[in-house]
Amino acid sequence: MNLKQIVRESWSCSEVLKRLKYKSINGKSIKEIRQILKDNNIDFSHFTKNGNQRKYLIIEKSCPVCNKTFKTKKDHKREKKTCSYACSNKFFRSGPNNGNWSVDYYRTTCFYLCV
Repeated sequence: MNLKQIVRESWSCSEVLKRLKYKSINGKSIKEIRQILKDNNIDFSHFTKNGNQRKYLIIEKSCPVCNKTFKTKKDHKREKKTCSYACSNKFFRSGPNNGNWSVDYYRTTCFYLCV
């Protein structure tokens, strides 16, 4: 796979470095790959949006509660599952409305440990 094809299929400089199997991906290596791309006249304008480089790809998801579409960052540790706090409260509910919640299990466990 050549460098032009890797750049076309990537969405950031750090992803290009990952595909090229760089050992350390940091500011210095990103500057180096940008200079290499400029020297070889390889277009990487799709990496930036409004001048800011994105670490995580922005994707659209459908809310499992209300079916609205919303945007979130793909593979981010805080990637959204629902579109709002209200839908989140319905989706991740706790207490008697949750199928995994059981009063009998709690009571027997509690009294078993107390005896």
